[in-house]
Amino acid sequence: MDCRTARLLMDFARPRCSELPADDADALGQHLAGCADCDALARAERAADARLGEAMRVVSIPEGLRGRILSRLDLERGNRRRRLAGWTVRVAAAAAVVLLAVYLGLVWYNNRARKLDLWALHDQVFTRTYSADAKKVEGWFKEDLNITTVAPTQFNYAYLKEFGISSCQGRRVPSLYFANKDTEAHVYVVTGEQFDMDALKEAEPIDSGGFHVEVRQEVEVPDHAFVVIYRGDSLQPLLMQEGSAQ
Repeated sequence: MDCRTARLLMDFARPRCSELPADDADALGQHLAGCADCDALARAERAADARLGEAMRVVSIPEGLRGRILSRLDLERGNRRRRLAGWTVRVAAAAAVVLLAVYLGLVWYNNRARKLDLWALHDQVFTRTYSADAKKVEGWFKEDLNITTVAPTQFNYAYLKEFGISSCQGRRVPSLYFANKDTEAHVYVVTGEQFDMDALKEAEPIDSGGFHVEVRQEVEVPDHAFVVIYRGDSLQPLLMQEGSAQ
C-alpha cells in the first residue's frame, strides 16, 4: 500500500469506526508500521480526535434539552401527519368531484334529446314484419327486453304484428300479437315457475263474447305453455299450414 492510499483510508480507521474492511485495516496497519511519516500523521489525527472528544464531553448540556428535542420531534411528526391527512382529504375530495362530474355527464348523455333515425326505425319494423320466425323473435326478446323465452312454432310469423311484455294475473309474461284479416290472437308465454302446468293441461277451452281462450303446448318445451286468446271463427288462419316452412 502506498502513502496516498494509506492517508485516504485513515479517516475510515479511526476509533469506533467500522467502515474499513478487515483486509484494508490490516494493510493500513502494516503500512503505518513501516512508514514513519504516515504513522506520525495518523497519531496526530488520533490525538486531535481525542482532544476534541474531551472538549465536547466537558461542555455542559442545558437542562431539559433532551425533553425539548423530543417535544420538537413529536411536534414535527404531528405536523407531517396533519399535512398527510390534509393531502389525503384533498385528493379524496378531488376524486369525488371527478366521479360526480362523470356521473352527471353520463346522466346527461343518457337523458339528452337524441336524433331519431327514421330509416333505422323503418328497417327494424320492415325486418320484423317480413322476416320473423320463432327463433328470431326469441332473439328479439333477449336483445330488446333482456328476457330469455320461447316462442310458439305453430304460428305463422308472417302475421306477427307486435311482441312485448304483458301482465297476466299479476305476473309479467312475454306476449305476441298475430293478425290476419278478421282473425287476431294474443299469445301469452307462461312457465311452470309462474303457473301450474298440470292445471293448464286440464283447462277446458273458453268461448264467450266473441273471444276464444285455449292453451297450447309443444313437446319440445314441456315447462312452457302458450295461452291463446283469439277472435275469429278459427285460429287456423294464423297457424302454419301443414308441410309449409317458416
